[in-house]
Amino acid sequence: MLNRAKYKAGEKGLNNISFKQRDVDNIQYDDEVFDVVTCGYALFFYPDMEVTYKEICKTIKSGGMFIFSSFAKEAFNPYAELFLKRLENSYSIEAPSRLRERLKTKQQIEELVATSKFESINVVHYPIRYFITVNDWWSLLNNAGYKSLLDQLSYVQLQQFKEEHLIEIEELSCEGLIELNADTLFGVVNV
Repeated sequence: MLNRAKYKAGEKGLNNISFKQRDVDNIQYDDEVFDVVTCGYALFFYPDMEVTYKEICKTIKSGGMFIFSSFAKEAFNPYAELFLKRLENSYSIEAPSRLRERLKTKQQIEELVATSKFESINVVHYPIRYFITVNDWWSLLNNAGYKSLLDQLSYVQLQQFKEEHLIEIEELSCEGLIELNADTLFGVVNV
C-alpha cells in the first residue's frame, strides 16, 4: 500500500509527503501531530479495535479528521456466506465471529467513534458493484482476509474445497459472471 501511495503521489507531483510503515498497536507519535489520518478496510481486524481507534485519534490535531472505511453488512454476499458455511460445515473452520460482524453498520461505526473525543461524525454508504468471473472470485478470496481461513486447509483439502466452492458460485453465475457487492461505509470523523 505504501508503494502504491508513493506511486500515486509521484503521478500527481506531490513531494511534500513522507511515507513510513509503523505498528498501529505501538504508535510512536506524539499526540495531535496529524491533520488527517486514513485507514482503509482495516480497523475491524484489530483484536482490540476500540483501543486502537483511541490511540489513532490521539495523534490527530484538534480540528483534524479521521477517515476510515469498512465493508457494509451485505458486502460480498451471498458468495461470502457460501464460502464461510462450506468451510465451517465441511472442514470445521470458522471465521472469528467478531470479525464477521464488526463495523458493518452505521450504528456500529457511531458506537466506535463515541469511544473517543470527536466533534462530528458522518457515515457515508457508498455502493460499489461490478461483475467478476468465478475465477476472479477465487483470486479475491486468496488476496483478502479470507486467505487466513484457506491457509488452514491442507493442499488436498484446498483443492477439494476450491472445486466444491467454485461449483456453488458457478451455479449462481450468469455466463460465468457474478455481481460483486463491495458496498462500503466511510466514517468521516472530525476530531
